[in-house]
Amino acid sequence: MMQQPQLVLVVLMLKALMTLWQPLLLLVLYPLLMMMLVDVLSSFEAVEFDDLLTRIGARITYQDTNYRRSIPAEERLSICLRFLATGDSYRTIAGSFRAGISTVSMLIPDVVAAIWDCLVEEFMAVPGAEEWR
Repeated sequence: MMQQPQLVLVVLMLKALMTLWQPLLLLVLYPLLMMMLVDVLSSFEAVEFDDLLTRIGARITYQDTNYRRSIPAEERLSICLRFLATGDSYRTIAGSFRAGISTVSMLIPDVVAAIWDCLVEEFMAVPGAEEWR
């Protein structure tokens, strides 16, 4: 079973890194986060993938148009988890999934934000007044 609180913590830290982009912070925390994420995602099973997909699927699903078909939610989540688990470059991941580099670069922050927004309430509860005492 995946340790979801650890995944949420790692996603929170990655989201902070994406917004801060301070070079020293990035150099220090990024390797540590990648090691933690590889540990968490190495035991990721198909059932857990489906569970995560049902939680965030509606948020990362887009409508097809007359000009293009949207990337399915399963593939969006797979691309994001592959990036988080391996730390590969956008170019490598784009080649692996036959998607554009700009598509991957827009998709990953979107899915990370969806994971955070959907799991934060369950795993990172805000302490009440009684818990602070």
